[in-house]
Amino acid sequence: MVVLTPIWRKDGEEERPFGPFSLVGDILREVAAGREGVRVVDGMGLMPGDPDLFGDLRLHPNDRGFAEFAWNLADAVR
Repeated sequence: MVVLTPIWRKDGEEERPFGPFSLVGDILREVAAGREGVRVVDGMGLMPGDPDLFGDLRLHPNDRGFAEFAWNLADAVR
């Protein structure tokens, strides 16, 4: 099983009521830690922080962005 932490988003540094967005990845890593057969892939490393790779310029990858994501994810799980 592969657990994917969140990918880059333009508003990722904005403060939220639950804390920083990076906390989501930290929680996923903590929950997955020590579980047999579970591997965590850092989503932030899969997508460069380039708004041009996002259809809405901030959150949802466009076709180029998904291609970048797919290649990087394939490398990460090999």
